[in-house]
Amino acid sequence: MHPSSLMKGLQFYATKNIKPAEDELREIVSASGGTMIQRVDESPDENTIVLGCHEDEEECQALAQKGWTIHTNEFVMTGILRQRVEKERYHLSLPNRRANPPASSQRPRKASRKHS
Repeated sequence: MHPSSLMKGLQFYATKNIKPAEDELREIVSASGGTMIQRVDESPDENTIVLGCHEDEEECQALAQKGWTIHTNEFVMTGILRQRVEKERYHLSLPNRRANPPASSQRPRKASRKHS
């Protein structure tokens, strides 16, 4: 059996807790023509897909801050079922966190009024 060419030329990085487990995901990705990698470069490239999950939010946040788009496992699973690579879909939604927002964006809170 020859691997599909659906994901040929794409490489995938998965965070630690992604489902299915790494060995299963490796088989799925390989069967669709892609390859799994153990680490990503500092800057994003169009041929590398990062797969993440909420359990790995800290790592996903760090990668997102470097410019990587984080996809859910649905990118692979649904892509294979539909036989389409849709990079614009299946993004992992992450809370928008800023450790130290700029001073200009910090506004004093208004006192809330209690109505009797």
